[in-house]
Amino acid sequence: MITNTDTAVFYLGSGVANLLDKYQEFTKTTAIYPDAGMKTDKELFYLFCGLTGEELEWFYSNYDIKEAGDIFWYLSQLCTYFNTTLYLLFRAAKIEQTPKPNIHEAMKKYIRDDKGIFIPMWEYMKSILGYVLYRYNYSVNNPPLTDTIKMIIMQNVDKLTDRKNRSVLHGDGDSR
Repeated sequence: MITNTDTAVFYLGSGVANLLDKYQEFTKTTAIYPDAGMKTDKELFYLFCGLTGEELEWFYSNYDIKEAGDIFWYLSQLCTYFNTTLYLLFRAAKIEQTPKPNIHEAMKKYIRDDKGIFIPMWEYMKSILGYVLYRYNYSVNNPPLTDTIKMIIMQNVDKLTDRKNRSVLHGDGDSR
């Protein structure tokens, strides 16, 4: 478990791969939602809705880097759900603006017909991540992309650690 004193490991990690692995482990300690870690359809639906909601919040915040941390959290939890790593998702994502697959249609068919969901969800996750990375990689006056990834993760870890220490992980709003 990561505590306030342990968050320094995120600042001193030996590369992005290590950082992403540690971040994914950390997010598991902050996962408070129905069926967390159970790999049920209810958990998948929760994570899917959370990711799509956070993507919209990020868009409406004019791509605020703090909102990108929430996207990273949901991507991390979805990677855990699918028994893969956030690092592999980063490696698979293309840093570009690409049309997202129709994941809503895929989710509908998954629920209705019991069709596989991993490939469409993986493509959707890669698309969202690629777009986030694209926005920060090609924005003016931003640090190099690896520094931006570290900044997003550090801000998110700090926010979640603070909420965890105050026992307000479960709830609504940024002002908890």
